[in-house]
This record gives sequence, C-alpha cells and structure tokens, in this order.
Amino acid sequence: MKIFTKKTGQLLSAILACAMITACGGPTTTTEDGKTIVEVSEWPTYESGIKLYDGYLASFNENYGDKYEIVQNTWIYDYQTFLMKAASGQLPTVLTSAFTEADRMKNSGYGADITDKLEELDLLDRMEPRAREIVEKDGRIYCAPKDGYLLGVVFNANLFEQAGLKNADGTYQFPKTWDELAETAKVIKEKTGKAGFLLGALDAGGGWLFTNVAWSFGVNFVEQNEDGKWIATFNSRECYDAFQYMYDLKWKHDVIPASYMLSQQQGLEFLATDQVAMLLDSPSTNARTCVTKYKMNIDGVGAFAMPEGPARRVALLGGRIIAASADSTEEQINGAFEWWKTTGELPAIELTEEYKAAKEASYQEALSAEIVRPIGVYSYSPWTGVESTAYDKEMVDKYRNVPVELYADYNASLTDETTEIQAEVPVCCQDLYTLLTGILQNIWSNEDADIEALVNEACEKWQKDYLDQQVNK
Repeated sequence: MKIFTKKTGQLLSAILACAMITACGGPTTTTEDGKTIVEVSEWPTYESGIKLYDGYLASFNENYGDKYEIVQNTWIYDYQTFLMKAASGQLPTVLTSAFTEADRMKNSGYGADITDKLEELDLLDRMEPRAREIVEKDGRIYCAPKDGYLLGVVFNANLFEQAGLKNADGTYQFPKTWDELAETAKVIKEKTGKAGFLLGALDAGGGWLFTNVAWSFGVNFVEQNEDGKWIATFNSRECYDAFQYMYDLKWKHDVIPASYMLSQQQGLEFLATDQVAMLLDSPSTNARTCVTKYKMNIDGVGAFAMPEGPARRVALLGGRIIAASADSTEEQINGAFEWWKTTGELPAIELTEEYKAAKEASYQEALSAEIVRPIGVYSYSPWTGVESTAYDKEMVDKYRNVPVELYADYNASLTDETTEIQAEVPVCCQDLYTLLTGILQNIWSNEDADIEALVNEACEKWQKDYLDQQVNK
C-alpha cells in the first residue's frame, strides 16, 4: 500500500495540482488508476503539524487508500481568495472556515449539500439546534460544525495575583456581573497600575465582542417582520445603557488602556505582556495564542465565564465549520467524510479506535510542539448524543498541563444553564460590527459624545445602507 512521505507527498501534491486542470479549465476528479481525488485544504507547513497530518494520512490510506487519493493543499481560507478560487472552479474538496463564514458558504452556492450524507451517518438530528441554525438553509445543510466555543473573559493570572485576587486555595476572585467586572478592573488598576479591562476597538472585531455586552443588557439588534424584511432594532434604551457602561469604563472608572485602538491579536499581546488584566475572547483558541505566539508563561493565562448583565448572562457561540466544495462529485464528498472521520473532525456517535487514535495524536502533537500550549480548557460541543463529547473532555483532563483553577469557572459555564448561548446576528453582521466599533471609538475618544445620537445614527445606517440594500431587496 502506498504511503506518502513528506517529500514525496509534497511533490505528488504539486504534480496533481497541475494535472487537475483540464482543457476546459475544470479540475479532474480521479487519478489515472481510478482513485477519487480528495483535495484537503489547510495542510500544515510547520513541523509538528506535518507530523500529525502524516499520521492522519497513513491511517486514512490504510483504510481507504484503495479508493481515494489525498492531495495536500496548504491554502487557508480567507474571503478574497475563496471567491477567486470559487469563481474559477479551483476550490479544494475539503474546506475549513469559521462559523462567521457559514452564511457565505450556504448562500453563495459554493458549498455542497451534505444533508443526505449527515442523515446517512445518523448525525443530522444530533446537531445542536443553535449550531444547526448557523449551517442550515431551507432545511438543507451546506457545512457542518467542526468544533465550538463560547466566548468568555480571558484573564492574566499574574495581575490577578498581584492585585490580591487569588485565594490561598488557588482559586480566583472572578467577577460575576458586569458591575463587578468594573470594580475588579478598578482594584487591578489601583494595585498594579495596569489596565483592568480591554475591548480592542480597531476594527470590526471590537463590535463583534461588544455584542456579548449588548445582549446581556437586553439588546435585540434585528427582527424579521411578517413580510420577511429585516428591521434594525438596536436604537433602544438597552443599547444606550450598554454603551454607557463601556463609556464609564474609560471616563468614570479609568480601567481601559490609553491605547484602545487595537486589533484582537494586539489585545492578546497586551494581555500576554502584563499590560492588561482582562479581555473578551475565545478561551479555547486564543488563550493558547498568549503562550505560543507571545511567549506568556503557560500558567499565566486563564478564563472565566461571561459576566451577567441587567437582562441575562449570555455568550456568543463560535467555532469552525467543515464543508465540501459544490463542484465535488458524490464520491469526492464520500471521501471528504472519510477524511473527517479519520481526523476526528466529525463526532463519533460510538467511540471508535480510529477516533480515539486521532484525538490522542492531536494532544501528543501539542505536547511535542516547540512551544507547548496550555491544555485545560474544554470545548463546547455542537453535537448531542455522541460519545466523543465526553471522551474529548477526558483527553483534556488526561493531558492537562496547567492548574485546574485557571479554567474551572469557564469550563463550568459550558454546561451551566444560567449562561444563554447566542448565535451571531444572522444578516449583515460584519457591517453591524464595523458600525458598533465606530461608536466605541467615538465614545472613548470624546468625553462629550452623545451616545443616543451615535446609536440612532448607526441603526439608521445599518438599515438603509446594508439591510435594505443587501437582504431586503
């Protein structure tokens, strides 16, 4: 049986990538010896990742190598290159992206309908309803959730300890409400001289994070009327109050850094370098960034649950999706599913040795990396009634390399019924986020800012320039 080595695999990938262009400009779907080609995007280029995927490939070839030929493609999804590849018919078979791109995948016609395959595998009705809403259109599924997370508060354990907010038993004094978060931030600023809280307001990411605060104040950003039209509804007292809270963090409490025009990544760097104590983010992905990218101590970062607001405690559901390109043949889609089962990207209703081996390999890869990431935070499962969910938690506990107290509060929130889960705004969300970020920039740069006028103006603009122009036609 033929197994790829690093060099031969990369060479064959290049050869096949060129050979896959036919005279009419479309990709071929089979090799000369009759195997179905499955082109996998986001193939790693770093040593530990290559080692992990070499293992996946060996396992895949052992089980399915007589039917499928895996082609490695290092392309990583981004919107602009996605559109170019899609328009020219050059999308890989296997696609991976963030939940935020699910709308584009299902509405553009570039994602294959995988409903029947999910039903065949008894996975269709095991999809968590809120996750299913994100990937479904008119009762059909065009991408599937790969993994999930709830946003929370990522915190700097060093600054909490310096501020006297670490207890003798190793636990921390976490704020449970937004008012308590403001008070905690003030204590940190007073005791350490460092900023207590950050919500970076450089780009649309700031507005994206702010929606968590707004929802907890009772904000409803949009409603769909009986005619199917989408109506902007955030010109409300609840939204005024949410922005007033953000205004007070700077002008009343003085707990945000002077440099608040930061991207999400720059905010993580601020936290990793002890310049800020708390920020909103995904603990399951970006807490590790503080360590692997910005060289923070592995036990210097943790996370706690999203604070409760006047209306409710709510956290945004995010994660990654997997999809097959719409140009894929039925047999290529079958091959994509076999690949996802091999890598553990699809859940296991009943645990298999294949699934367990894939998960073990992923953690061993993490521990063998040049910079070892923190292991201790659970992921939110977008699937129900599958044995792999409990097993995934067992793997975190088995390979945990940080004190349990760093993530215990956040981990508990994943199954705590007092934390409501919220999907993103379903239409024109990126445009909304940009407008919300603009309000943050204004209120933090101008002490005399008129919050109500700014919110009303943004609401009207979102309606006229985006909802009416893009979805209400």
